[in-house]
Amino acid sequence: MKWSFRGDDGAVAAIMVVSIVALLGFAAIVVDAGVLYTERRHLQTAADAAALAGVQELPGSPAAAVAQAQNYAAINGSIADDLKFTVMSKYSANDSIKAEVVDTARGLYFARFLGIDSAPVGAKATAVVASPSVMGSGVMPFGIMSKEPSGTAPFGYVYNQTVRLKQPAQQGQSGNFQFLALTDPPGGHYGNNDIKWALSNGGVPNPVYIGGIYNTKTGVNGNTVQKELNEWIGGDTHSFSQVTQLHADGSVDITDPACHRIIVCPIIVNPGPPIQYNWIDINGSKPVKVIGFAYFFIEAVGTTGNNCYVDGRFIRPLGADEDVLEWGAIDPYGRVAFKLID
Repeated sequence: MKWSFRGDDGAVAAIMVVSIVALLGFAAIVVDAGVLYTERRHLQTAADAAALAGVQELPGSPAAAVAQAQNYAAINGSIADDLKFTVMSKYSANDSIKAEVVDTARGLYFARFLGIDSAPVGAKATAVVASPSVMGSGVMPFGIMSKEPSGTAPFGYVYNQTVRLKQPAQQGQSGNFQFLALTDPPGGHYGNNDIKWALSNGGVPNPVYIGGIYNTKTGVNGNTVQKELNEWIGGDTHSFSQVTQLHADGSVDITDPACHRIIVCPIIVNPGPPIQYNWIDINGSKPVKVIGFAYFFIEAVGTTGNNCYVDGRFIRPLGADEDVLEWGAIDPYGRVAFKLID
């Protein structure tokens, strides 16, 4: 019996040693895993910031994009010792950048008792510069005719300068927009009531696609256009400077996206082949091709006889738009967004 009790004393000591090792193992899992998780969150912030900073130099200067990404990674992820930046092509050439930020030997605490002093931890992010390729809803049925986009003014207009859009009467050259039947799928026909509904409700309720072939709609009375468009604007009295923040390059931040004076219109051309940038060949009920989306700030709506005019400014907004259904290659006519995609 005495030998048995003495044997139990040794067993208890052995169990205590094993228990302490197990507790240290659990502590290593809980504490050090938490350290690595926190560190990864920090590095993810650095990777996101680096990718978003670099992509704003694309697609024009891949070298500047990498340099900008390196600067932001250094500011936000100083503990990282392995940085990699890759300019890639998603929708068009050199339109995205991938940032990889790694701390190759993050020091651990309790895991050192198990012989593990450090562990690698890292994060990555990819950002792209893109424009809408499909609007989910809210496109006004004004087809803005584009001039050949070879000059400095996109589709024939200078951003942020006051212009007058005028409903065509008899011939296309007398005005700058043509009403469109923005059906889904493209190519269908609208009646006047469909145009009226879209104007008074801020646009069509269905998707509109870049590259889609849509039919023009004739016989829309300018007085009706004025009435329905003013119904949409309602009591919105915002001025241009109240809802936009202008940048040196002519782009703007929209400070009040809910402003009813900001509308989206499709940019159109004669689909060809060959594509023609003129009004004559689309006078009447003809198919046209949507090649972009223009954002327009309405300053005044009125009529001259039966023709409606819309005064305002074309703008180039920066940032995402909740009405965008799909993003694609940079649109030379409208919105640009710098987006994280991974």
